[in-house]
Amino acid sequence: MLRHIAIAIASLVFLVAALEPAGAEKRVALVIGNSAYDNTAPLKNPSNDAVDIAETLRKLDFEVIDGTDLSKREMEKRIRAFADKLEGADVGLFFYAGHGLQVDGRNFLAPVDATLKSDTDLDFEAIELNLVLKQLERNSRVSIVFLDACRDNPLARNLAVASRSTSVGRGLAQVDKAVGMMIAFATQPGNVALDGQGRNSPFTEALLEHIDSEGASINDVMINVRKDVLEKTNGKQIPWENSSLTGQFYFKPAAAEGSTAEIAALRAEIARLKANQAKLRKPEQDQLASLEKKLEDETGEAETSRVIAVEPAGGASADDEIETANLSPATLTGTEQADATPEPVAEIDQAALSRDIQTKLKALTAITARSTAIGAAARAAPWRRSTKSPTANSTRTTPSK
Repeated sequence: MLRHIAIAIASLVFLVAALEPAGAEKRVALVIGNSAYDNTAPLKNPSNDAVDIAETLRKLDFEVIDGTDLSKREMEKRIRAFADKLEGADVGLFFYAGHGLQVDGRNFLAPVDATLKSDTDLDFEAIELNLVLKQLERNSRVSIVFLDACRDNPLARNLAVASRSTSVGRGLAQVDKAVGMMIAFATQPGNVALDGQGRNSPFTEALLEHIDSEGASINDVMINVRKDVLEKTNGKQIPWENSSLTGQFYFKPAAAEGSTAEIAALRAEIARLKANQAKLRKPEQDQLASLEKKLEDETGEAETSRVIAVEPAGGASADDEIETANLSPATLTGTEQADATPEPVAEIDQAALSRDIQTKLKALTAITARSTAIGAAARAAPWRRSTKSPTANSTRTTPSK
């Protein structure tokens, strides 16, 4: 008895493993917000923006590396850690809030200890955006970048005055990057974004509002963010993005009623149990009934292959029925002979018969195709591929924007 209970429990373990996603996405994010600048007036919201974005991304299954009010050295350490974690990632994301500037068409992020009194200072005191983008291009399949760094920047103004040979522009410059990347700016290239009056900037506030919308793609999120920011800033600020994504990405995919893989795994396990149905003990019978109910709930299809044993009416045995069936008309009573007399056969409607045959052939074809699919799913299921017995535990390997 204990052996059969163990078999039932092991089967449930196999089924649970099969119903899990084939491989959860590996999502990694770097989130930085710089507010407390040493050499210019502090900003109100970037550190708040970073804290709130980091918390939201963790709820969306991102592994987050974050920091606020970072020096250049601290920013470099975070970027290096981010690069290490990105290896083999499905999704890589970078969020930055704080001061940024464009010089000669290149974008730089300003650590809190930057002075930027000359163009030489850029190389030693600022972080070029391209450093982060290279890590994303190299390591992640889908890359998403949010830059809330287009604020009016006194450091950029000081640099423009001190270095007349350097072209210092307003806001950030447009970025053209590799396939599979979206870069979203708080406002259009060359323009200045607002810091906001509340806890968050208008851009980050709108992003927090929509990023976890169930079933919304990244494009849907950005459309809603753009609408909100336009409304809050009276049209002065227009969030902008450059995208080379080749497919839709969802921060929070819509819940599926039952995936194809889940249905296939259910049917494969039901088929395995039914293959030895006559010998199933009570726990396994209960398990089979539970799985059939789950399949019906997931697909709306009731299992029709269940065998129900019905005793002959009146308690007659099968032998009695066979004996009666073998009696010749001469051995039957008059009443029995009258009952045994065949009724006249109705005239056959050939057209209706042809239609019925075609319907049955289509149904048979569909049943055959479904049986083939069930067999393939059973062979592809983890317990079929294993070299161990079906009752042994199996190990799933989980693959890693």
